[in-house]
Amino acid sequence: MKIVCICNLKVLLAALIVLSATSAHAQINPTQWKEDLDFLEQTIKTKHLDSFENITEEEFTKEVTQLRSRIDTLEDFEVSLEMVRIVGTIGWGHTRLSLPVNGDHLGFYQGHSGTSSDSRISSFSVLPIRFFLFKDGLFVQSASEDYKNYIGYKVIAFGPVSVTEVLDRVRPYMSVENESAFRLQAPIRLSIIELLYTLRLTNSLKRISLTLENEGISKEITVEPIGFDQNPKWFDIHSLKSITKPLWLTGTHSGMWDLVDSKHFWDSEKQYYWSTFLEDGKIQYVKINHLDDPYGGIPVAGFMKQTIDSAIYNNADKIVIDLRHNMGGSNDVNRSILLALARWEKSKYYGNVFAIIGRHTYSAAIMLAQMLEENIQVAFIGEETGGKPANIGDSRKFRLPNSQLTLRVSTLRHHDWVRTDRPSIYIHYPIPFYSQEYFTGIDPVLNWIRSNPIQGLSDVLFDVYVNAGFRSMRNILNKYLSDPDTYTVDFEDAALKVADYILNIKNNNQRAQWMYQYILWYYPESRNSIIGYILSSHRLEDSSAAQEGIEYLEKLYPNDPEIARLQRLLKD
Repeated sequence: MKIVCICNLKVLLAALIVLSATSAHAQINPTQWKEDLDFLEQTIKTKHLDSFENITEEEFTKEVTQLRSRIDTLEDFEVSLEMVRIVGTIGWGHTRLSLPVNGDHLGFYQGHSGTSSDSRISSFSVLPIRFFLFKDGLFVQSASEDYKNYIGYKVIAFGPVSVTEVLDRVRPYMSVENESAFRLQAPIRLSIIELLYTLRLTNSLKRISLTLENEGISKEITVEPIGFDQNPKWFDIHSLKSITKPLWLTGTHSGMWDLVDSKHFWDSEKQYYWSTFLEDGKIQYVKINHLDDPYGGIPVAGFMKQTIDSAIYNNADKIVIDLRHNMGGSNDVNRSILLALARWEKSKYYGNVFAIIGRHTYSAAIMLAQMLEENIQVAFIGEETGGKPANIGDSRKFRLPNSQLTLRVSTLRHHDWVRTDRPSIYIHYPIPFYSQEYFTGIDPVLNWIRSNPIQGLSDVLFDVYVNAGFRSMRNILNKYLSDPDTYTVDFEDAALKVADYILNIKNNNQRAQWMYQYILWYYPESRNSIIGYILSSHRLEDSSAAQEGIEYLEKLYPNDPEIARLQRLLKD
């Protein structure tokens, strides 16, 4: 009898264990999904600041209504993905619905801050492969041991669908503000098997075929996803082939972004920031991964003081602030970084302070970039940031009542100091990221800074105008002219080079006329500026201004042979 009881007890215990395991990820019924959808709709409409700037309320309501009518026919993962798509229509990166994927799982990136995955629906499965979108295409950048030999291969197709078409299909399933954020998130989303199934790239949740290419040879492979709790050994190109990592990837594991997703992120002060002096190029290199004062560690203000002291001690020619892993943090510490750099004597002159930004530079890091852009001479280099300078952020978290999925809604507007809707901080020196550079351990951005000393205001203003536009060029010039230590800089020839380019190459007569007037304000006898003003006025059919220009040229340079030519031009 006792034996029977013990056996029954074992059976009961086993049943309870199974029940417990399944209830944690049990399916929820259509009625519960509709309750979640109603909660999502009302939360966005009532808690989100200015919800409908990128989509009308009518369009949003229509999307919700259409999903509600289909819920009875959809699987849990399909409902989740449809809600992700609907939230994405709001158009702000801080506003998103997090998928039930383990955020710490092999460096899987979902957003700029972590989200626990304790939802009540089955967790999504991911491929044992991570992709990255380089300038020259989509590549396998890291993988588990079973697929490590494919690291460095170019991805040609998912199933029968080309990568170009795949990227178009996945675009609606992300909350992004610009193309740079899309280039970051799209490759990561493409490792979710449920999403690949929804995009009709595979007809199975257990496998997908990929067409890869290496050295001109194509190969089709079948990849099976790994579960939420599986933890296979992981490789990137550096661990696979013993390639030395470039400096900016110090502290990363299993690929490019694991540094910022590791559950151990807060264990070390050096994961927040660190600095070193590079004799090659006389560069004080500063890596800032997170904007906050580490618990029990040196605060940002103290760290930046040490950094500037090191730059002075080593007589550094440049300070490089690398924000490529910086997803944000607290804006409160940004002032410490700005003040430290502003008090470095060499920061008054353009080309001595560089800020490296990229697709992972986000949130408070974008606000730091804006502060630097507005207040000191800083050269921005790299890729566009992962969000807009003007945005709605500071998201609040809400849990959907039944599925327990995490919804973030943005609550605070952040303004851009240049008062535009630009997609990113202006890039003065855009450096595209090619696959060969990553797979051979090269940092093209730091190499560019080392090998391209910026000398001469003429090249600076022209290069920045061509690469980043008029506002950036003018911002650099204004900083020189408004600084008591640099206001005497001679910029006539540099500004003329830009003005002539605007007039003769860009054919922007209005802006060219303004530029020549600007030069003449500071250099009233600038002969070439007067001539440029006359020509731009003539092209604008502003005969009065053109004639005034000729009269002014005659007054200053009565024997100038250009006067007769310009008079004939006006008559014609």
